[in-house]
Amino acid sequence: MIDRYQIKKVNGEDVLFIYLDFNYEFGSFDLSRHKENIKNIIERFIKDAKIAFMGTTVMLIIGTLTLPLKIDNSVNLMNQTNILNKVNISVEEKLENNIPNEIEENNSNVIIELPNNSTNNIDVTKTDVIEKTNSIIEENKIDYNDIKEESRIDYNEIIVDNNIYVSVVKNDEVLNLELEEYVTGVVAAEMPASFSLDALKAQAVLARTYALKAMKTGKTLTSSNATQNYKTTLELKNMWGGSFDTYYYKVKRAVDDTKGLYLSYNNDFIEAVYHSTSNGYTEDSSYVWGNSFPYLVSVESVYDNTNQSFYMETFLSYEDLSSKLNDLITYDTEFSIISYTTSGRVDKISINNNIYSGIKLREKLGLRSTSFEIEKNSLGVVFKTKGYGHGVGMSQYGANGMAKNGYNYKDILTHYYPGTILKNI
Repeated sequence: MIDRYQIKKVNGEDVLFIYLDFNYEFGSFDLSRHKENIKNIIERFIKDAKIAFMGTTVMLIIGTLTLPLKIDNSVNLMNQTNILNKVNISVEEKLENNIPNEIEENNSNVIIELPNNSTNNIDVTKTDVIEKTNSIIEENKIDYNDIKEESRIDYNEIIVDNNIYVSVVKNDEVLNLELEEYVTGVVAAEMPASFSLDALKAQAVLARTYALKAMKTGKTLTSSNATQNYKTTLELKNMWGGSFDTYYYKVKRAVDDTKGLYLSYNNDFIEAVYHSTSNGYTEDSSYVWGNSFPYLVSVESVYDNTNQSFYMETFLSYEDLSSKLNDLITYDTEFSIISYTTSGRVDKISINNNIYSGIKLREKLGLRSTSFEIEKNSLGVVFKTKGYGHGVGMSQYGANGMAKNGYNYKDILTHYYPGTILKNI
């Protein structure tokens, strides 16, 4: 349940981060069946951790969700199991009856909040390490049923000093980042900093929207293209070298100028997907993932051919093709495109009487896109592709072309995500 903890400085204050196992913590809300188990885990954690912490804020990290708690640190309540054996003795009762403080020597001062769906007070047998739980919940407006029900998340729950924090897995380490800091690292990693400012602003809105959607649904953010690429300041210094100051502050301006803004449809975060370069039209999401969204439809993207790698050729020998497709492919093998999507990409193709979707073939062969033509020769097959990526949502090169031609970031987002609304957190 409690995975690990860490004390970090946030705005000059010591904050205790407690990492909870997501699957255990939210697998069931029926804590009445787990009281003894929770008691033992808390006792062991309190006894063994010996935390030296004098702050007043605890951050519970569960998956990508970060829940801040203001704690009362005026009374030492930690690190002797003797106090845990005093059944139903509250902090007020201790003080009124002058019960000796048996836990001062370890100088640890943390009250750990755990979710509860049955009562407003957490009553774990023989364990009273939580002071005034009811008032804490009221103060922080935390309703753990809201966490379980995705559509009811209140983002006041993850705000500390008016800042939202996100958790990102990078190199097997969990980074706890302020949202706008995270967005800066994403924009810098996902889009060339040489792009026009309004293209970078559009990217910032999408990166922020993606992160907020992930936090709401419990999706783990990573630093790779499995979710969104993210680079630390040190990585950016290594990547940009002498241009670091110019590029960093340009990206930061794009993020600052759009601070708190996200794209919404039907009062919910959109699926903020994007790609490098379209083939002149973006793709309808139904062809790629099988899900239709009114704002992820095919729209014209006229500036994509400004990308120098808009047209690319990928050569694969017949031996390579045979290996990748697990089938004997020769010069005599018939390649027959059966159907195209509305954006002109390959929908279905027949190879040796085996039917592949364009998406599956691109994956198997490592093609840049599903917009391709086929040319055979004696040595193998040349796939002539247009664009790069799945094609859904905003084309980054298309957005840059729009920005260069006088469109602002709002115009860009409205064009690529029709029907969406720009909102502020």
